[in-house]
Order: sequence, then structure tokens, then C-alpha cells
Amino acid sequence: MNIYPDNNIIIDIENGKYTKQELLSAIGLNQGKIFFSSVHLTEADEMRSKDKDFRIAARCRTISSITSNNYIEFNLDTHKSKKQVVAPSEILKRHKFWSNNTTSGELQKKELGDVTQEQRIGFRESLGIDPMEINNYTAKDVLEQYEKNKDKFENKSLSELINSASLLKLKRPASQLAKIVTTFEFLDMIGFWKDIYTEKSDFARAQDAQHCNAASVCDIFISNDRRTRNKARVVFEIYGIKTKVIDSKGIES
Repeated sequence: MNIYPDNNIIIDIENGKYTKQELLSAIGLNQGKIFFSSVHLTEADEMRSKDKDFRIAARCRTISSITSNNYIEFNLDTHKSKKQVVAPSEILKRHKFWSNNTTSGELQKKELGDVTQEQRIGFRESLGIDPMEINNYTAKDVLEQYEKNKDKFENKSLSELINSASLLKLKRPASQLAKIVTTFEFLDMIGFWKDIYTEKSDFARAQDAQHCNAASVCDIFISNDRRTRNKARVVFEIYGIKTKVIDSKGIES
């Protein structure tokens, strides 16, 4: 059984909230292969403190201990994933080299388009979405609600709309990662388990989407962020991905 943990799970274990074995037991497994991705290192590199180097080194050790260095790598040219064994500290070195010692997170922030909160509210109102009800929707409810309003989007299915948006921005066939990041943004736009707005919320949502993408090649995605879990379920429903989404207690909520 292949398992992918959200960053909040890594932090919980690092802080002694539960052990790796207690986590596996809580989700009903005696054993399982746990994977990490470069996103965990991006988020670690975003930490701000006087003892940042010490904390990042500790995070690498935590990730290594939890995952036994099982790593998921995505090739952005071929759109394919590869599972391999490599130390988190080595992945961090690669990112430092690639980004010329600028955090990869800072580079990503510059690439994210800004949509004002007023535009988001106007978009939701144009679809007639009740913000008090939408979080009660299941993944299938979200898709059905979109189908009722797709005449406002050139009668394209949601997956077609997401693909078109990705193609428009990237000028090339959209990878699964691009589609998932765009889908997370669309779900937030319509108010589905939308993030609390901060200066960092767009970047944080992109990271959540990238974790979701990495989890798509595993059997289980564990997250203690309810917003991420619910968005991930819609993503997996749209793209026919069989990954199970649970929290650290094994609950599908």
C-alpha cells in the first residue's frame, strides 16, 4: 500500500503528536510504503526563523525517517512520475541549484496570477452559488452543479474547461499537474471549501494542489486539512483517480 502524507502530517509527527506506526495503525494498516515529494522540501524551505538551517535539516531527517527516502519525482516534460529512493537533503540541494539559491517557493509565487476577492465573489454570484450550502456538496454534487451552469462556459465539461484554461496560460498541452492546480483554483473561485484569504493563500493552495498531484500515484492521501481533502476528492472524481483521501485518524470526512 503506497501512502502520501500532506505536509501537516509530517509536521505532526515531527512535533511528537503521533508516531509513524501510530499513524499507520490509526488508518488501519500494519505497514505501508510512505512517499515524499519535492513539495515537502519547498514548504520546508519557506520556513522563516533565525535557526532556519537547523530546522530544515531537522525536517529532512523527519521526512527521511517517515518515508525511508521513498521519493516521487515528476518529469514536467513527459508528465510521467517515477518512484525512487533518494534522501530529502539531496532533493533540497537540487532545488537550491535549480533556483540559484532562491527558494523555489518564491519563484512559484511570482508565477501565480492574482484574482481579487471582489472578482471571486462576483464569479460565485454569477453562478448563483449559495456560499452557505456549497460546503455540504459531495464531489459528485459539485460536478452536477457545474453541469447545470455549463452553458455559461461554452457548454464545456469541467475537465474541458480546466484543460482549456491550462492551455491558454501555458501555451502547451496541459500536464496533470497543471490541470490539478487549475482545478484547485477553480474550486476556490466557486467557494468550495475556499481558503481563508491571506497574502499567501494563493501560494499555499498551489502547494496543496501539488501534494494532491503527488498523491494521485499512491493508494492513500492523508491530510489533516479539510479544505485540501475535499478539493482533492473533487479532483480525483473529475480525472478518474482512485486514490483514497483520509485524515490521520483514517476518517473520510
